[in-house]
Amino acid sequence: MCLPPNNAPEYAAAVSQYARGDSKDVRIMLEKPIGVDLASAEEIEKELLAAGIAKTELYLVDHYLGKPMVHMMTEQGFRGSADILSAKYFDKSVVVIQKEARDLDGRVASFFEGVGQVRDLTQSHLLQMLAVAALPPGQIDVSEEKANILKRTVLVDDVAGQYNGYIDQLVSETAAKGWKKVDKHQLKVGTSTYSRMRFKVENDRWDGVPFFIETGKALDSSNSVVRYEAKSGCNLIVNMWGQPRATQGPTSWLMLENPDSCDEKVKSFLANVKSHYNGTALDGNENKIEVIPTQGGLPAYANIFASVASGRRDQCIDFQQVRAQWRSVADHLDLPLKDVKCYEKCEPCMSCPALGECPVCPVCPALGECKVTGVSVDDLVNARTLARGSVGSDGKISIA
Repeated sequence: MCLPPNNAPEYAAAVSQYARGDSKDVRIMLEKPIGVDLASAEEIEKELLAAGIAKTELYLVDHYLGKPMVHMMTEQGFRGSADILSAKYFDKSVVVIQKEARDLDGRVASFFEGVGQVRDLTQSHLLQMLAVAALPPGQIDVSEEKANILKRTVLVDDVAGQYNGYIDQLVSETAAKGWKKVDKHQLKVGTSTYSRMRFKVENDRWDGVPFFIETGKALDSSNSVVRYEAKSGCNLIVNMWGQPRATQGPTSWLMLENPDSCDEKVKSFLANVKSHYNGTALDGNENKIEVIPTQGGLPAYANIFASVASGRRDQCIDFQQVRAQWRSVADHLDLPLKDVKCYEKCEPCMSCPALGECPVCPVCPALGECKVTGVSVDDLVNARTLARGSVGSDGKISIA
């Protein structure tokens, strides 16, 4: 069932009470969002335990961990025994990207306003992907390692944006539902539809390497990737789903960019993954391989349900991870207007011909001025001067 986060303990307790019967084998699955911030997440944990639900009976779910390529990255068959995925070979950055081409039409008033991109995706799914990308090699307790990584993940800075037209969608959708009219002049919080955050993972394996999480709506493609980048130009791309450009084709693949710049051990890493996951070359490129993840093509939830049914927790999270994730972004959940720039909705980024030269796609989102209809210049400036401090070229608001 779909419930607001703060109602979860009440319903979980009822399920535990009435479903338990004589059985001692009760498993309660609770999916994100676990709260709306750190304090509410901690309160949910307390209420669940107070309701008599044992920790062994509770399975916290982030369905991204059931996606085949994400789960593959947790397996030793991918991570290997040598420490290739570390600052030693990828010393420039690690980038987690999740893009959606569609906007929020029809979902602004009923869901997204007051939630925003960071609370909806970065705090949960994408910090989990960051932790997965940072895992060490060898035989490990994946859940415990993720918790250790997340506890050492510190936000350095961020950039936030909102696509032009979002506020108009909020006003029209609110009016259509007969809810209280939105006063554009009184908006105090800028709900981000785009976010790019820079983190550092404070451990020896990733010392000095920034981790970026970039995510947004109304962008140039629907796609999720993890990029391991080296200063030499050697980059390893793990494509999770979708395509970086508007094209069709296999979505489960890995690729080495600029392989001539790559260490031989990095090339051996790709060859080992290819062998372990029955990989085949794509587009005639031996450095781009389609793989067959262990979990195949099953939907994420099917994989999660099968895992929990068998009593496994390798695709679940726990409260120490939840607390660490909320703590990482605590000061960046509800941003003032002055900290949220705006961007025009992106055009699709066209596909590349096989082994040909790719067309250059415009930089998108290009963060800049905001356009809001139906508000006079004087009212808008007067209403937002306090929020912005001043209305200047770096934070200009124009009227459509």
